[in-house]
Amino acid sequence: MAEPAADVKKNAGGAFIRPYNAETDYDAVVEICKATADPSYASALELVPYLYAIPYLLLSPTYTHVLDSGSGTVVGYIIGTPNTRAFVRRYRDTYLPHTTLPPPTTNPPSKLRRSLEESYARPEGMIREDVVDEFPAHLHIDILESHQSQGWGTVLMERFLGGLRSAEEGVKGVHLAMGKDNVRAGRFYGRCGFVARGDLGDGATWMVRGMD
Repeated sequence: MAEPAADVKKNAGGAFIRPYNAETDYDAVVEICKATADPSYASALELVPYLYAIPYLLLSPTYTHVLDSGSGTVVGYIIGTPNTRAFVRRYRDTYLPHTTLPPPTTNPPSKLRRSLEESYARPEGMIREDVVDEFPAHLHIDILESHQSQGWGTVLMERFLGGLRSAEEGVKGVHLAMGKDNVRAGRFYGRCGFVARGDLGDGATWMVRGMD
């Protein structure tokens, strides 16, 4: 997929998109996941990457792309999977048995911490039947504030969607969860071809996009 905007900035010594490197990028992606998390996660921030970043780095690295500042520093990423059902099976079979969560940062653990622990231990919660059959892929995208509103989110999305189009299994569509009140994100996903599908609960909504 041609991405002239990214190429121009790379040639000029600026930021660019590149594949994820497990040896050098893991820690940066984890920290960006925490740095860009909604403030409501503050009481259990240590767990956020264990649900929304680390599983994808370990189980689906091929679909992970990072935004490099131009000096080797990761300042954003997009992660996901082409098949949510298959991802959930691998999560349960290979991720859960070999992962140890960090200790709580509060004593006693916060209510949110307990809720995230339950979500972490029950990956089947990712599957909503009326969404995953038609839109089997899903993704997460995060960019540090220093590189937001510069078009990089669109370039990352194009790179991820290009990977889905090339997937051997023939991906029909992709979904993601978004806070209902996140107007800025809603505009961005709308520009990328996503539309609201339904209420996810807890102030979130499903956004979906076909791969036609």
